[in-house]
Amino acid sequence: MNSYGTPNFGPVPGSTPAADVASGAVLSLCDVPADAARIAGARRALHRWLGVLPVGDDVAADVVAACYEAMANVVEHAYRDRAGPATLEVAAEFREADRRLTVAVTDRGCWRAVPADVDRGTRGHGLALIRLLSSEAVVDPGPGGTRVTMTWRM
Repeated sequence: MNSYGTPNFGPVPGSTPAADVASGAVLSLCDVPADAARIAGARRALHRWLGVLPVGDDVAADVVAACYEAMANVVEHAYRDRAGPATLEVAAEFREADRRLTVAVTDRGCWRAVPADVDRGTRGHGLALIRLLSSEAVVDPGPGGTRVTMTWRM
């Protein structure tokens, strides 16, 4: 843990040196605590990983923002009525040959549709933001959790 109470992920698991990116690169962050103070470490790990990929600063900023929104949704919604460990996973893959970056944020909680009485002036815009920032976003809720898969085509 660092002084901010967030995990130090150290070297990013699965990351590859910039010279080896041509064949593709993978990032896997498992069992990240679904806590607002702790997902910042996962956001920083994703940002560091993107830094060695040929994706450009604008795309990297969109990826980090969309993924952080997906992680924040897990923190706020997925485990609200469920006891036990609350974690999420981030799995990312960059394929140079396809010029495609895919990131999936997965939880083991419960899906909650946006309630009809939500004040749309201030709430309920997270998935719209994710869809706006990515080339494609798919939300796959299921009995074992929810996966949000975001894709960027460059």
